[in-house]
Order: sequence, then structure tokens, then C-alpha cells
Amino acid sequence: SLCGVAEHALLRLLKDNPQVRKIGLCLDNDKAGLRARERITNILLERGYENVFSLFPQQKDWNEDLQLRHEQMSVPMAERNQTMQMV
Repeated sequence: SLCGVAEHALLRLLKDNPQVRKIGLCLDNDKAGLRARERITNILLERGYENVFSLFPQQKDWNEDLQLRHEQMSVPMAERNQTMQMV
């Protein structure tokens, strides 16, 4: 967790754990998150981390993805199938 879009916590984690070489960025899918993703990726590349990738939530952020998934899972399968047939 970056506690927002600052890179300080990530850089500390990497300093304390030099064995980490693969970094996945999972930031919000909004303007601030996209800008931070680019900025942090550049900082990491400058520091020699070559294996940096991004995962994107389908919604605005990962919490919204989880809430949507939870809502979908709470609907009984028979009801889901009925709804799909109606579409």
C-alpha cells in the first residue's frame, strides 16, 4: 500500500528487501492513479528495476471491483442464470 500515490513506502520496502526484483503497481484507474503509475514506473526504472508492470481495476479502484464481485457472488446462481437468459 502506497498510502495514496506517493512512492516513499514502496522505495523503503525495496531498500529493506533487496531481493525484490518484480514490482506490480495496482493504482486507481483515474487521472491521479495513471499519472502516479507513470511517475513511479520512471523512478523505479531509473533505480534499475526493469521488471515493473501495472494491473488495472475494471472500475475506478480495486475496492469498487471487490464490491461489485461481492454483489455478484451474493446473487444465487439460479437467479443469475435467469437474468442472463432475459438479456
